[in-house]
Amino acid sequence: KLGEKETLKEVGCIDCHVDINKQDKADHTKDVRMPTADVCGTCHSDWSEGRLDSWVVTCTQCHSERFARSYLDLMDKGTLEGLAKYQEANAIVHKMYEDGTL
Repeated sequence: KLGEKETLKEVGCIDCHVDINKQDKADHTKDVRMPTADVCGTCHSDWSEGRLDSWVVTCTQCHSERFARSYLDLMDKGTLEGLAKYQEANAIVHKMYEDGTL
């Protein structure tokens, strides 16, 4: 459960997976098992917020801090854009189902 002062935040794939293709030195995949229910309690906590800095530490072994933070932010934004498109398409499909055209 969320703490009294904690609020939901957007979470992207980058929060658990930096490189899903496992390419050489860039393989920094986080082995995190996510529950199928109450996922917000896993990601939307003070503990989760602190993980960003640990990823930046990993990235800055080869890249600048500015690049690392920018890349992580870019990946989160890309995930959110993809989610928005999914929600848009899902709404269309549901409307078609309700109208009997699907």
